[in-house]
Amino acid sequence: MSALFEATLRLSVVLLPAVIASLLLKSRSAALRHWVLAVAVLCAWTIPFLSNVLPELPAPARATWGGREAPHQDLSQTRWRVIEPRQDGQVFAEFSLAAVSAAADASPRATPIVRGVWLTGSLLSGLILLVGLGRLRWLASRAREIDRGHWFEIGHELRDTYRISCPVRLLQSTHPALLVTWGWRRPKIMLPAAAQEWTTDRIRIVLAHELAHIARGDWAAQLAAEALRSVLWFNPLLWMTCRRLRIESELACDDEVLARGVEGHEYATHLLALARSLNPGRRSWVAAPAMARPSSLEGRVHAMLNTVTNRRSVSTPARVLTTATLLALTILAAGLFAQTLFYSFTGTAFDQTNRLLPGTTVTLTNTSSKAKYEVQTDATGKFEFVGLPPAQYKLETSRAGFGALSEEIRISGNTKRDLRLKVGSLQETLTITDGSVDGYVSVRPDPPVAIRRAQAQLKFAEFAAQAKARCAAGAPGPVGGNILPPAKLLDVKPVYPEHLRLAKIGGVVQMEAVIGSDGTVLDVPVVTGPHPELESAAVDAVRQWLFSPTLLNCEPIPVNMKVSVMFASAQ
Repeated sequence: MSALFEATLRLSVVLLPAVIASLLLKSRSAALRHWVLAVAVLCAWTIPFLSNVLPELPAPARATWGGREAPHQDLSQTRWRVIEPRQDGQVFAEFSLAAVSAAADASPRATPIVRGVWLTGSLLSGLILLVGLGRLRWLASRAREIDRGHWFEIGHELRDTYRISCPVRLLQSTHPALLVTWGWRRPKIMLPAAAQEWTTDRIRIVLAHELAHIARGDWAAQLAAEALRSVLWFNPLLWMTCRRLRIESELACDDEVLARGVEGHEYATHLLALARSLNPGRRSWVAAPAMARPSSLEGRVHAMLNTVTNRRSVSTPARVLTTATLLALTILAAGLFAQTLFYSFTGTAFDQTNRLLPGTTVTLTNTSSKAKYEVQTDATGKFEFVGLPPAQYKLETSRAGFGALSEEIRISGNTKRDLRLKVGSLQETLTITDGSVDGYVSVRPDPPVAIRRAQAQLKFAEFAAQAKARCAAGAPGPVGGNILPPAKLLDVKPVYPEHLRLAKIGGVVQMEAVIGSDGTVLDVPVVTGPHPELESAAVDAVRQWLFSPTLLNCEPIPVNMKVSVMFASAQ
């Protein structure tokens, strides 16, 4: 759930200043306030994309005292309060990221519950939005298109005054209370059933208001905000943003109507008459703005009758300044601000038999800043890194007798991961020179291989009995890492082919063998070799080797072995 916490934190960096600015700009025009909110919503949608494409910035240095990190402020405890004035009093929207942070750090039992609640809310919110869009499509398919007459002529005239280049469809439905506008590339205005009986003045006012929505792109901005709220529905800041967007868009469109010569009292009279005739009791929710919404009616009428209200459109300098400011905040939220978050990486180290591995060194290296973090697992095999900035890390482990684990890991939230280490591989190196091995003549009169193998098998049985007796003295507990390495019981030397020795053909044969749990060599693949016959001679010898069992926590296990045979001809 840390991803939700991070998304909420980043989004709040952009939306919170925009909401506060819209509340402080009461003396400015509604068009400017709506522009600020709309740009903030669009910037919020770009944060996930920018987070992936922006270069990762180095994390700020953490202070230390006596070799330990100094305490730092937990940003999740910061609280914000936004006060929204309304006709019935002030609405306080106070929220803290601590609740989301707690969800991110919740216990394993609580985390699925929190995730399920969030997913259920998101699916329900998204479903409501899709149902609203589907209902608009369904109503449009059953509505009658108006392509001539008074409505069409006035609409065509006003569309030219708004400089709307795309075609606008006028639709009349049989619904008695539906007056909405939606669409972007092919916008539509849906009129109620009684619209044909309206006067010319009312037709002009209604179309001027609805075409203002189209010219300003209000539907797209509102839909983007609603979609964002459906994902992060638990954030009260998004609910406030959606509400403010809807109110400011209606006020801005009212200002556009008044700017075309309509008197405020005349407009208010028509608006109140529409609110009564559109029968609020039969209205249903659709994903589009409605002109006579009762919840915002009082504030709109008050603004219409206020002769000192600022009704100017948004100037180009104001648009540029607003966009630049919010874009800077967006980049800050997507890049630098993410670096102020610190996460933990925890887990447990196990061996091949799923037993705990205490005393294992675990190292994380930041691939960007090269900062290195190192801990050791405790008596129960657990390890914990704290204060990790989000970044790409190289994970490495080290423990005597075990192979090193090395891989890349991305830390972008509180991460829990268990590590499983395998027993390290053996290393055998032989040098053969002119028929001798490490100074000893390989053609010395050794007993036949069959006799030596029988002797080795007796030694194997003796080793196995001794190991069984030691393990019987105390049953293995939960702590592992107890390795009994193998001992070579039968050693067969490679033979240097005579014709290759005389031809001074030599080189190194590299092999990777597997010693089975019964001590026999199971497989001997050749990695590199200078000559097929030299490779065959080395493989034939290694296949005959016999080892005592390799025990891990009193359990026989297979183990890898690297073998290097050097055939060196005399110069």
